[in-house]
This record gives sequence, structure tokens and C-alpha cells, in this order.
Amino acid sequence: MLLAYAAAGIVALFPVTPGGLGIVEASLSGLLVLAGVHAGYAVLAVLAYRIASYWLSLLAGPPAYLLFHRRYGRPVPGAPRHRPAAGRRNSSGRTSSPQRCMSPGPNGTPASSGA
Repeated sequence: MLLAYAAAGIVALFPVTPGGLGIVEASLSGLLVLAGVHAGYAVLAVLAYRIASYWLSLLAGPPAYLLFHRRYGRPVPGAPRHRPAAGRRNSSGRTSSPQRCMSPGPNGTPASSGA
């Protein structure tokens, strides 16, 4: 039976239908029947397997989509997209590291702020 499952997984790799829909069910149930499983039980087992592995994950998509739009809203057409700020470039074209903030020390001499 493990060999039938592996062979059906290989059949699913060929993109004839989306997700191997129909092809995986037919090949897996046929291979299970060849392995000695009663035809009715083979079809029932394959359908239960595909419902759990294929259709339940598809049913999670619409609620996830709605929750995403409820949390983040819809994008505004023409609005600029947020991009992280780039570091300053020096004369050699390299990005410089952030400079430390220097504050006057107790004697008026520059002292590091601890950054």
C-alpha cells in the first residue's frame, strides 16, 4: 500500500490538472485495488485522504483572505509603497555606518552617549 501511495505521488508531479485533481484519485484507487484492497474500500479511503489533504486546505484560503483584508485593509491605488530607508553613501559608494551622537561631557569635552 505504501508503494501505491508513492506511485500516486509521482503521478501528481505531472501537471495535467491543478493539484493532480482526478488523476491522483484514479491512480491511487486503481493501485490500491491492484494491491488487493476491495474496490469500494479503496475508493472510500482515497476520497477521505484527498478531502483531508486537498480540499480542507483549499477551504482555509477564503477565510484567510478575508481576515487579511480586515486586518490590513485594501491597498489604495496610486499610494506609494513603503520602502526601508537606505543608509548614506560616502564618496567611495559604500554605505556608512550610523554615526554616534556626541554630547558634551562634564568638562565641555565631547563624550560618547553610550550608543
